[in-house]
Amino acid sequence: MKKKYLVTGGAGFISSNLIEKIISQGDEVVVGRHLPSECKEDDNNLKDNITFYQADVTNYEFME
Repeated sequence: MKKKYLVTGGAGFISSNLIEKIISQGDEVVVGRHLPSECKEDDNNLKDNITFYQADVTNYEFME
């Protein structure tokens, strides 16, 4: 059964490695991170099978 994971702060060293591990297992990844203005979505080599949201985890509506 395919699982879905939410990873926050997807640009960091730990989270980017976690994302790679989850993808390698065939599971789905949803990344939520608040991007500083100087960062770009592809800083982390995000793949097509990752759903990316530019959002802050303190945003209750997004997290729900």
